[in-house]
Amino acid sequence: MMGTAIFLTLFACLPVILALNPQCNPGKEGMLNVHLVCHTHDDVGWLKTVDQYYYGAQNDIQRAGVQYILDSVVRALLEDMTKKFIYVESAFFFRWWDEQDEDMQNNVKMLVDEGRLEFINGGWCMNDEGGAHYNAMIDQMTLGLMKINSTFGENSRPTIGWQIDPFGHSREQASLFAQMGMEGLFFGRLDHDDKDTRWANKTLEMIWEGSANLGKLSASTPKSHGDQMCHIKRCMHKDGQTGFI
Repeated sequence: MMGTAIFLTLFACLPVILALNPQCNPGKEGMLNVHLVCHTHDDVGWLKTVDQYYYGAQNDIQRAGVQYILDSVVRALLEDMTKKFIYVESAFFFRWWDEQDEDMQNNVKMLVDEGRLEFINGGWCMNDEGGAHYNAMIDQMTLGLMKINSTFGENSRPTIGWQIDPFGHSREQASLFAQMGMEGLFFGRLDHDDKDTRWANKTLEMIWEGSANLGKLSASTPKSHGDQMCHIKRCMHKDGQTGFI
């Protein structure tokens, strides 16, 4: 896993996501539209403690300081109206939020209202999918989503699941996201042979029937109760090289 990091993800924005997510730039018809998506991936504890990650301590273990990401991102968004950013882990965001004065909180609310700061996933963390019990998955997602809703209102509700770093992916996670009303799921760590085949065959986008019982209730619709529109992501690293996570 990566700790505190910001990646650039390349993808062609799905027409269904465009229709449901007005924050996504419309692009140009007849062209291959590539969107650079700036986002967080901040482990809520991994090589360092949560405190060490947030404050930037023990950088000899890993160079990471989450509070500085939020400081710099919000400043950049306020200075340039063309910039957008998505934030994933509620645990770190609300720790930072509670330290801000009223003026800064109002600025952040404005960015959220304008769709330039958008919450993705929205859980307290990006949970593991193999070792976590479904009760824990639901509980941590509930905590994060309730905090977002009570702070920023219904319009801030995350609509995309964002599981870019768990080591493997489960059908239960896809099913839970669909039942939570998520309209899509981005994930990255699947079998390398499967990745290569999907890349070659242009099948990185798919409908995932996460539940044998719920999958047919509203198949192929964005707001299904069992199916999940999925996109397997690629990343552009700092050296400009692209590759799968």
